[in-house]
Amino acid sequence: MFYVEKSPVQIAKEALIYSKNNDFDLVIFDTAGRLSINEELMNELSEIKENIKPDQILFILDALSGQDIINVAQIFNQKINLTGAIITKLDSNARAGAALSITHLLKIPVLLVGTGEKISALELFHPNRMADRILGMGDVRSLLEQAEENIDKKTVKKLSHRMFSGQFDLNDLLNSLAQIQKIGKFSKIIKMIPGLSGKIDQSQIDEVEKKMKVYKILISSMTIEERKKPKILKNPSRRSRILRGSGRSSAEFNRLINEFESMSKKMSEISTKNLNLDSFIK
Repeated sequence: MFYVEKSPVQIAKEALIYSKNNDFDLVIFDTAGRLSINEELMNELSEIKENIKPDQILFILDALSGQDIINVAQIFNQKINLTGAIITKLDSNARAGAALSITHLLKIPVLLVGTGEKISALELFHPNRMADRILGMGDVRSLLEQAEENIDKKTVKKLSHRMFSGQFDLNDLLNSLAQIQKIGKFSKIIKMIPGLSGKIDQSQIDEVEKKMKVYKILISSMTIEERKKPKILKNPSRRSRILRGSGRSSAEFNRLINEFESMSKKMSEISTKNLNLDSFIK
């Protein structure tokens, strides 16, 4: 017997049968990317549609696309009648003007937007919030929602009390970085903060993300005792061991220690004012 490769249409039909037999609630058919000028592949799309009869036909729009994507979308719509769109790469500096124009011209809604590579980076589309982002006004509501969904409140409350009671150590800093990264990429967070969106360029954002990554590597190369008592890191042998284990430079190590000490000093100054933290952390 010879192996015969199945057509995309046949694969889609078999997948649909399998999903029905196994009582799946949702089936997503992700077709291969194609050019609108390739008639054979466009006909293949029509055939897939006729065989699986989908409830939704979504067009994936790249936020970085130029005006030429409008003609492409119109051809796809004529061929298979699009019902909605998903805009991707909104974590970039793109304004997504062309992508939004398409939804207006074709009279189809934007259902979801992608701001990263993980499933958690796929968000519901809110027109008013998108308008605020485009105008550089941020999107505090989405930021708070994502923080609510991804951050452990007990951990944050514990970290906050340690910060402002003079107990903050390098282990707490490591946990803080982990909590921040749970919300998403730093570039995504910046765009949601009013006043910062559009004022910080990508190179600065990349630098911060790189620094956070380096700090995590350095702290992870320390012992529990060293994280709890940063002052003992002045010992040359400890420092050498950490640099060897992390593969980072002396300059990066010094920057981490200097920034941590500066941060701790500011926190201590705030703690002397006897702030009631519970009024800030619910």
